[in-house]
Amino acid sequence: MSVNKEENVSYTLIFAGNEAYLGSQFFGRIHMIPAPKSFIYEIYPLPMIVLASSFLTYFSYKKGWLRKRTIVRDKPFGEVPKTQEIIASSLTITKKNTVLTITFPDIREPFPPVWGINEKLAVRLEIREDNGAPIAGASLKLSINGKEDTYLESSQSGDL
Repeated sequence: MSVNKEENVSYTLIFAGNEAYLGSQFFGRIHMIPAPKSFIYEIYPLPMIVLASSFLTYFSYKKGWLRKRTIVRDKPFGEVPKTQEIIASSLTITKKNTVLTITFPDIREPFPPVWGINEKLAVRLEIREDNGAPIAGASLKLSINGKEDTYLESSQSGDL
C-alpha cells in the first residue's frame, strides 16, 4: 500500500469460526507515512547501464568481435603472387607467367563462396600461360587439411 500523506489506517480481522473453532475479531491501527522522495532512485540505474555497456564493448573489442577480420595466408615457398583476384566463386592466381584459376561451378552468383559441411563440392582447376594458352602436362601437388598429398596433371585444355 502506498500513501501520499501521513495517515492512520484502521483494520478489522474477523474469523467467523465453525463447529470446531470459536469465532474471533481483532481491531487494529497502523500509522502510515509516505516513502521519502529521492532523486537517487531515478538516477541509480543510469551509471550501472553505462558501466555495463562500456565493459561489454571493451570485452567484445578485446576478443576481436568488433574488429574487421583480415585473412592472412602463409605462402608455402615464400613467393607472393603477382596478382590475386577473387570474383564471386573463383580465385585467380598469377605467378611467373602462369595463371592458375580455381572455380566452384556449384556456387553461382549472387551467393558467396561458401558450402555446407559434409556436402559434395565440385572444384575446377585450370592452368594457363599469361597469354591464355593452356599448359598441358603440368603437375600440381594438392594438400587438403594436412592429409595425404594428391598429384594432379593437366589435360590438353589446361584443366586439372
